[in-house]
Amino acid sequence: MGIHLRAYNGKLKVTGRMDLCTPVLQEEIVKRSEQLIELLSPEVPEPLAPYFYRLIKVDEVREVVGIAEQMGISLRQTPVNGGWLIEITNHRMSKGAKKK
Repeated sequence: MGIHLRAYNGKLKVTGRMDLCTPVLQEEIVKRSEQLIELLSPEVPEPLAPYFYRLIKVDEVREVVGIAEQMGISLRQTPVNGGWLIEITNHRMSKGAKKK
């Protein structure tokens, strides 16, 4: 329940109980949409980049999962029309953050 924000194809999607979204909150969401998109969009690390934003084959799924495991990145694999889509499921750290 409530309002849900997500980034999809570089755009901010707002769904849920829009009746709970006050005009002030709507203005803030619009004003900060670029920041929200960046926050909600996991950055694709360079070694994984060739596998994203397209359908991949089964043997590529094995490759990308192996690379992701070595990097400590969690992935979701979704079968779609004869191929697979890959999604990063754990959040990235901000550029200035340090690992504990």
